Amino acid sequence: MVVSKLSISHCPHPEYGRQRFVRSPFGAIEKAIAEMVHASENGDDEVLESFQNAYQPVLNGMLETLNRLRINFDEFTKESLFVTNGDVGKIMQKL
Repeated sequence: MVVSKLSISHCPHPEYGRQRFVRSPFGAIEKAIAEMVHASENGDDEVLESFQNAYQPVLNGMLETLNRLRINFDEFTKESLFVTNGDVGKIMQKL
């Protein structure tokens, strides 16, 4: 294990801080996730669909709960839209 030289004394719980700065033994998984995020940022429809398939059941459950509280939504805008349509890139260029 490789531990960062950054101080962990500011963390609320020492183990939390230690874990934050320990290199993960799951490098291949992290790499695969990074590749999927990169693909989604570049508008890969297959990856975007897989993300939607993963979060949709959670979103449906949240909407069901909110509906019981009489809170309803007319529509949703996926955050990925702002990346794939170029809005994020335009803003980053201005910064």
